[in-house]
Amino acid sequence: DLNEVIARMQKMILRLLGEAVRLNTVRGPHLPLIPFDPVQIEQVILNLAVNARDAMPAGGQLTIETSQVGANAADLPGLADGGVRLTVSDNGAGISDEVRAHLFEPFFTTKEAGKGTGLGLAMVYGAAQQNGGYIEVESTLGRGSTFKIYLPAATATDAPVPVVRAAPLPAPTRHASILLVEDHSKVAAFAQTVLEGLGHVVHAFPDAESALRSLPALAPKPDVLITDLVMPGLDGRTLAAHAALSLPGLRVLFVSGYAHDVMAARGMLAEGVELLAKPYSAEQLATRLRHLLQDPS
Repeated sequence: DLNEVIARMQKMILRLLGEAVRLNTVRGPHLPLIPFDPVQIEQVILNLAVNARDAMPAGGQLTIETSQVGANAADLPGLADGGVRLTVSDNGAGISDEVRAHLFEPFFTTKEAGKGTGLGLAMVYGAAQQNGGYIEVESTLGRGSTFKIYLPAATATDAPVPVVRAAPLPAPTRHASILLVEDHSKVAAFAQTVLEGLGHVVHAFPDAESALRSLPALAPKPDVLITDLVMPGLDGRTLAAHAALSLPGLRVLFVSGYAHDVMAARGMLAEGVELLAKPYSAEQLATRLRHLLQDPS
């Protein structure tokens, strides 16, 4: 249920946007269900929201709207049985025709080095394609951009889609000070929002080197390190070893886009090391951290 996903994400999106950007949500009534992984659609919305925020450095308005696409929509490929339109629009800088031609190419970015990977919109495009949908982009320089994602409705031939009401995230056993090191800005923003929403103090850094330089001045001192395992420069394993020298008892949760067995085969994981696979949901992050804080070791 796309409307439920947006309602659940609203507070998170507001925190990502900051005070300078206003959020307007318009949820259309009686939407059909869509056969789409909830974690994947969350990441689609977050990627579009963060891109819109970056296009409005002086502030502006982001509108997220859902609407129903009627059946027998002959002009909409793949939506003959009806579907849902997700529209994300901003009044920011807009996109030139030259940039638009490369917009969904992996690793294409207009941001300066270190500020973006160019994978966000490629992920959005790929997710829509994988789930039988497609994207339209409308933009004028200086007048903002609109992304329309068309997604087919679930049909009788789809596997049953249970409607699961969003449950509250697992409450932490205690509040902690967390050192978060993640080189992907959107993943970092998502994790920080979830962790702070649970009441934890978060010290976030984009790389191991800056985290180690700042470590002596951090207050309160971190109890937990959550770090990407594979990063440019120092990797997460080396960071954890250095951080543990000045923080005895530091608990560590590694994060990686690679599977646990792949990391172990490369010799990057010792037995018993905690690894959370990307992409992860807010619930998965909260649950793993709760278990880590409960561990008496």
